Amino acid sequence: MGADLNSLEGVIRHTKRVVLFFHPLDDPATIKRVWCLYEILTVVTTNSYELTLGFSNTGKMDLFRIARALSKVGKAAHTKDAAAVKKLYK
Repeated sequence: MGADLNSLEGVIRHTKRVVLFFHPLDDPATIKRVWCLYEILTVVTTNSYELTLGFSNTGKMDLFRIARALSKVGKAAHTKDAAAVKKLYK
């Protein structure tokens, strides 16, 4: 087992891409697992490696609902903030 653990970082670096599956959206198991957190840390501290978030179909629909709800709140309550943010992304 020790040899497997010693080679884990090399394996992660060799793949150059990690998909972090977020399920369920409100309580994803992957961010509770030490080895998943280690993979994330390895990817984000290595230049030009990619971390991609993956969602189930239900998770995608939930994420879109959250985004729509937040966009409505932003439009109604914080028009100056929304304008400033839009400028950043032009």
